[in-house]
Amino acid sequence: MVEELLGELGEIAEAAGDLTLLQDRGFVKLAPAGLDKKVALQRILDECVPFEPSVIMNAGDMPDRVIMDELDRRRREDGTPTLKVGVRNLRDGVDLFVPGPPQGVLPFIRALGGASV
Repeated sequence: MVEELLGELGEIAEAAGDLTLLQDRGFVKLAPAGLDKKVALQRILDECVPFEPSVIMNAGDMPDRVIMDELDRRRREDGTPTLKVGVRNLRDGVDLFVPGPPQGVLPFIRALGGASV
């Protein structure tokens, strides 16, 4: 079943030409080839958020260190309020650490929204 799904996703990525199939423990995703997370964050903020955010939050692990560094820069240079949530193997330099996904992150996000955990 999983192998079938991975095969189909691989075909989709190949047909698109600019997508890569990424696999890690517990997740599979299609992402643009050569994904630059810092550029992705900038595009989300510039193109997808139609208002000045009151805070920018990111929850991530070591591969997301580049995003955390960008949040540090925005906090330092622009005074943008940020919340850096570390998971799994990212404990240093974050504002808060929660257990690895999904058991720690999802209840945390639900609690922020006022939903019962």
